[in-house]
Amino acid sequence: FPPHSSPHPPANGGPSASQCIDTIDSSHVLTRTIAGATLSGSVMHSMTVYSNGLVVRSDWDGATERSHAEVLVVERAAVQDLARDLVTLGATRVCDSPLRVSDVPATTVTFSDGGADAHSHSYTYQVATGDRERIADRIDRFVFQYVLGS
Repeated sequence: FPPHSSPHPPANGGPSASQCIDTIDSSHVLTRTIAGATLSGSVMHSMTVYSNGLVVRSDWDGATERSHAEVLVVERAAVQDLARDLVTLGATRVCDSPLRVSDVPATTVTFSDGGADAHSHSYTYQVATGDRERIADRIDRFVFQYVLGS
C-alpha cells in the first residue's frame, strides 16, 4: 500500500476518528520484540521501523548483562517493500500461536498500516509456523539486508 494510506476503511463508512492529516512522515510500521528465557539466560531484542526509514534497535543479553542500542536510517523504498510484503503474507490477520515451548523466547510482532489514523495488529508466538514463519523470514531478510548490513 502507498505511504499515508490505509487498506482499512473507516469505521461505519464515515471519516476517520480523528480526521488527522499525516504531516510528518514518521509513522510506525513494525515493531518486533523477542523476549524471554533460554537455556543460556534471558534475552530481549526489539526493533521498530518507521515509514521514513528510521529504525530503532535494542538488544539485551541476560547471560552477559550487556546491552546495545542503535538508531539508523534505511531506504524508504525498503520499508515500503517490507510493509507491502507483510500485508501480502498476512501480518494484518495472523493470530497468536497456541504452541508453547520451554526455554524459547516469545516473539511479538506489531504491524501498522501507516498514517495518522493507522490500524495496528499484534500477535505473539514462540515457534514460527505457517504464515508466522513466512512473515518472520521476510522480517529477517529486511534485518540482514538493511539493518545488520548497514
